[in-house]
Amino acid sequence: MVKKNFEIEIKNITKEGYGIGFKESKKVLVPYSLPGERILIDIVKESKDFIFGKIKKFIRINENRIEPPCPYFGECGGCHFQMAPYSFQLKIKEEILREILKEIGDIENLPLMEIEPSTSDFFYRVKAQIPLKRIKGKVYMGFYKPDSHYIVDIEECIIHKKKINEFIKKIKEILQEERITVYDEIKKKGRLRYCVIRSDTDEKNILIIFVTNLKGFPKILANKIYEIDKENIKGIVENYNPEEGNRIFGEETRAILGDDHIFQRIGKYTFRISATSFFQSNPETAKKLLDFVKELIPENKILIDAFSGVGFFSIPFSEKMKKIIGIEIDKSSYRDFLRNIKINETLNVEAVNADVFDYIEEIEKANLIIFDPPRKGLGEKIFKNLNRIRPEKIIYVSCNPNSFLRDLKILIEIGYDIEVIKPFDFFPQTHHIEICSILKRK
Repeated sequence: MVKKNFEIEIKNITKEGYGIGFKESKKVLVPYSLPGERILIDIVKESKDFIFGKIKKFIRINENRIEPPCPYFGECGGCHFQMAPYSFQLKIKEEILREILKEIGDIENLPLMEIEPSTSDFFYRVKAQIPLKRIKGKVYMGFYKPDSHYIVDIEECIIHKKKINEFIKKIKEILQEERITVYDEIKKKGRLRYCVIRSDTDEKNILIIFVTNLKGFPKILANKIYEIDKENIKGIVENYNPEEGNRIFGEETRAILGDDHIFQRIGKYTFRISATSFFQSNPETAKKLLDFVKELIPENKILIDAFSGVGFFSIPFSEKMKKIIGIEIDKSSYRDFLRNIKINETLNVEAVNADVFDYIEEIEKANLIIFDPPRKGLGEKIFKNLNRIRPEKIIYVSCNPNSFLRDLKILIEIGYDIEVIKPFDFFPQTHHIEICSILKRK
């Protein structure tokens, strides 16, 4: 057992965004620290293998350290790197990825490209999912403190679009005046659980979704919120979710006022996005990923777009492919996918509402497969069927370095070589990294 505070030198940054040092053979993890810094820390948590610390005092600071621009940084759990300039954040993320990929083999011989920066390092997110609470009559709208259910009440989040921030302020004022009940996790009572605000990149299509524990969001309240910005609010929607747990959306959604969807342009293509459908949170930078992959894939092939969502890859790639089959399990995203095929007149694209892990057994032939899976990555059933289908190329897009590394190792084992690995920074100010790898069959 080490004493309750001590000095530590930060050697590197982990993939979770923590500074890491060592004390008596234990790993010491310190949020909001930078490599080369020597700091006095207080112990927050200690186990057999690691110590989790909190900065008490700087003995030596990294020359790149800056004053975080957000007043909630360090309290709200949304951002991890605001104490570093954006150019240095990119270097940190590249180093994190290089450390991860060392497990594959000689990093110097891996075709790892430079990280692609975000188009904007602030005000880039087009969707905010905001939990609600009412404490002693006051409405709290914000984001959870790390590892807690405590909401940090905010007036502005500088990684979300400016229009979204305007709505956060004004909606909170209206909810405060109206005194509508807010869900209490302990008492299991109250109506409102979350306010979700979606925008397009131009901030001219706004959709406001209230997730409720009780059905029947008041129409009079929806009208008041609509008055905030009649020109740009395209719809106010209720999503009913009475279930406990961390899942935000439930199965039932209805438009209270206006539409239940918005539209987003990506290049020359238009995407319809419904209230609960998945879409990239940083579309301007996501277009860079689209363009990168599109340039490197061959023409006139049969492509399977696994985990296709609303058709983010399928629609733009249609002009280059002979045929595309997109597979999506979520019903809302699938319905949007069908409509996006019609909107963009991509007649060589077929949408299938199915679970990729099951439907892959029905695929007989494919030249190319794009995988953009959930955080858990791929699984044994998919690898087994890849051995049977034997696509020429696999494009693997991942937001989770752990599952990416695990799956990449297996793809190499079953006969694929890595052509390129390209990281993209979809989430500036955070430790998250989007990774794209293109693999070719040996």
